[in-house]
Amino acid sequence: MPSDEVIDKINKELQIMSSQMESLAQLTNETSLQFDYIKDLALSQASLFMGAHSVVQSINEEKEEKASSSTRG
Repeated sequence: MPSDEVIDKINKELQIMSSQMESLAQLTNETSLQFDYIKDLALSQASLFMGAHSVVQSINEEKEEKASSSTRG
């Protein structure tokens, strides 16, 4: 049977490991939240880009229509 000293050392090590596991779980959660935030930012940027692309495309189409109508008339 292990001595009280050995049992105390094992308990201390288990407490340290438990604390480290809690810290790791917290860091994992925070990292997950950061990735979600980054994903949301990327989706927002993609949406803005698609909107800007659409506007530029419309402007270019209008320019082409004006240019083709001015050469006809």
